[in-house]
Amino acid sequence: MKRNWWQDKIVYQIYPMSFSDSNGDGVGDILGIINRLDYLEQLGVDLLWISPLYPSPNRDNGYDISDYCAIHPNYGTMNDFDRLVKLAGERGIKILMDLVINHTSDQHVWFQKSRQRIDPYTDFYIWQPGQNDNNSTFPDNEGNELKKIEEQSKNSTLSVDSAKEAKDNTKIEKMSPGKVPNNWGNFFGEIPWTYDEMRGEYYLHLFAKEQPDLNYRNEKVIEAVEKVMEFWLDRGVVGFRCDVINILYKNTLKNGKPKPALTGIEHYLSTPGLHQLLRRFNQNVWSKYDAFTVGETVFITTKMADDLANPARQELSAVFSFEHMETDCFKIKWFLRPFSPNRFFKTLSRWQENLFWNTIYFENHDQPRSVSRFGDADLYHRESAKALALLLMGLKGTVFLYQGQEIGMTNFDFASMDELRDIESHNIWKIGKRLRFPKRLLWKMMTTKSRDNARTPMQWSDEPNAGFTTGKPWLGINRNYKQINVKSEKLDAESILQFYQRIIRFRKKSKAMRCGDFRELHRRGSVYAFERSYSQVDQKLTNVLESIKHVGTSLSGEHEQKEKLIIVVNLSGKRKKSPYQGPCLFSSYERDEIGSMLDPYEAAILKVL
Repeated sequence: MKRNWWQDKIVYQIYPMSFSDSNGDGVGDILGIINRLDYLEQLGVDLLWISPLYPSPNRDNGYDISDYCAIHPNYGTMNDFDRLVKLAGERGIKILMDLVINHTSDQHVWFQKSRQRIDPYTDFYIWQPGQNDNNSTFPDNEGNELKKIEEQSKNSTLSVDSAKEAKDNTKIEKMSPGKVPNNWGNFFGEIPWTYDEMRGEYYLHLFAKEQPDLNYRNEKVIEAVEKVMEFWLDRGVVGFRCDVINILYKNTLKNGKPKPALTGIEHYLSTPGLHQLLRRFNQNVWSKYDAFTVGETVFITTKMADDLANPARQELSAVFSFEHMETDCFKIKWFLRPFSPNRFFKTLSRWQENLFWNTIYFENHDQPRSVSRFGDADLYHRESAKALALLLMGLKGTVFLYQGQEIGMTNFDFASMDELRDIESHNIWKIGKRLRFPKRLLWKMMTTKSRDNARTPMQWSDEPNAGFTTGKPWLGINRNYKQINVKSEKLDAESILQFYQRIIRFRKKSKAMRCGDFRELHRRGSVYAFERSYSQVDQKLTNVLESIKHVGTSLSGEHEQKEKLIIVVNLSGKRKKSPYQGPCLFSSYERDEIGSMLDPYEAAILKVL
């Protein structure tokens, strides 16, 4: 099967608020990213996924967008962005934008006009009267609405530019709110319906009330979103990370089966209408640009992932799954359980073996730091960070790194809730207090799972504010920045940073690592071993050999390119028996050979003779 250009790339996620501040206002910006391009090139990354740069009230740190076709002034200008694309490209680095299209900000002009029933925006969002009005306008179907709207005329010239809000002279009769339209819950632990006095109806928001959900039964919405995609692709970005992409299309607004959390999710999770919508996006936009589209997907199985990302279906390029990130919780991230390396390995193997192509990641802006979560940030900080790096790079798929992961940044050492900015964490804290959760349990939930664990500013040096800013940082700096920072790790040959640089170079040279097959060999407790193998016939040489076969030349098979590697990992603080021994091609302990035992948090790549 033909390989896509993006499959063997190393992607580096930048959370712009926390990456690098160029002007001393305490917030990272585009010029800050430009100033660090040489560092990123030296690290060896190929693509930058940049979290939202769009104008936003920042109720959810940029994932509440008020204008899809502009740059937030805090981050710079569109000229700055164009310069970033150009300068990154000169270094062989491409740009992925974050595409947040399940919802907008409630300050977006689309929503403000929808509140006022100004066409064509009247039905841009999912509005419903209160239950006692008994006149729902939302049809129940399995995606047939898309088939209908695709047959409609597409003569709309709807603009996606932020225009001045039009004055509404329509008088809306004030109505009684009534009861909420259904029994659903949302991802922030709240009721997903908010009553709007101006419109006289409830609107749906599967996240914060400031993030109303778009209505993908409306042709005008689909056209507007397609124009947004074209706008950025025309500016030189090569694709999108698509936020919560598998919940875009709502089948029905009927009551859901009661659950401890997210009641109603069965009515909008990976629906048939979603697949029709993604195929349309791919046909109308993505395929024309050869774009790389990776979808953030919640609560999916390998079968559901294959339905979204199998090349034959022509929907997404790839998906982010979360199952391996749920091995220290019971499905919902706040329902904690101890981390189990064996459960972690089992999940990794299942996805490796059952999906055409994976995205492989251990961190992002929504997840805790991997060395604090899956390793030992205290006793074996360096060892466990290196073991996780080798495991990540050894798996099959497109690698995603998150800023600071390459230097072993740890969870935020905050001392009170006042230090957190994350809306989700504060919502859960309030709910927990209302339900009388023990304070000790609530605090553990925050320290282990708050999204701000990964959002603290990048630690560039041991200078004040970790070299991130000369001003007051928007979020606190980890106190360990004097020990864990880029500047000091550049000078230390045994540092986590230099280990990442070496393992990235090794992966890029190894066909088995980049595109070889995966096979689990051993999984017991904290010890894991798997094989990566590559075999490819040189077709040109085969043709030559076939043409001279009549003179007695034998086809020895030497024209077949082969590579076979075994990766062994011990993800614990104890010495463990190694299932494989032999000479090392790469070792987290810098060994030449693995014997009968693996040291704490040791990982190695063995050459198969």
